[in-house]
Amino acid sequence: MNLKDIKKEIERCAQIVEWSPTDTEIQRISEVLAKKHSLGHELSKNDLLDIVQEIIGPVLVMLNEGIDNTDLKTLLKLCTKPNNNDE
Repeated sequence: MNLKDIKKEIERCAQIVEWSPTDTEIQRISEVLAKKHSLGHELSKNDLLDIVQEIIGPVLVMLNEGIDNTDLKTLLKLCTKPNNNDE
């Protein structure tokens, strides 16, 4: 898994505009998402934000009307890939 790609995808999916996560925090978010996904949980953007804020604390997000959770598929694929490239 590439932590930089996961961070970018989290930012895109959750519409985060300001945060400063460490690699360890990104790894932890990825692990939580992968575990929930493997247990069959359907995740929403609100779920993603809850996980991020539980691990990192408050983040600044952009608010738009309506929520489209289809973006989460790419993020979940990244989080469930084997750990082979932590660049």
